[in-house]
Amino acid sequence: MSQENVELVRRAFDAYRNRDVQGMCDLAHAQCEVFTFTVGVVEAQPFRGHAGITDWMSHELEPWADWQVEPAELREVGERVLVRTLVTARGKGSGVKLAADAGMVFEFRGRKIIRVWSYLNWQEALEAVGLSE
Repeated sequence: MSQENVELVRRAFDAYRNRDVQGMCDLAHAQCEVFTFTVGVVEAQPFRGHAGITDWMSHELEPWADWQVEPAELREVGERVLVRTLVTARGKGSGVKLAADAGMVFEFRGRKIIRVWSYLNWQEALEAVGLSE
């Protein structure tokens, strides 16, 4: 089943890259939670459910002139999938550039994504699944 989970994550990145909200909702459990890179900084709490995904994807790019999250590596870790991501962004008003060697952890329920944790630091993502480099 874990290879199915890796494929599910690949499809989620494709949907995200294409800004396909319905595609993201189709891959996510109805009770999913998305902890974005900015949860606790910009958002007070995670986005929940399909309505949360729709809200997140509708507003996520507002402060950015450019925003990309590309998967560089996917690893199965038990029933979770750990993804090393390269994040690049440029602020709309400020022009400030951001680049991060980041990570994400995906959890699953019933062949759907139930939880996504995002980390702006790869080491934090590794530690979240009990690994280190």
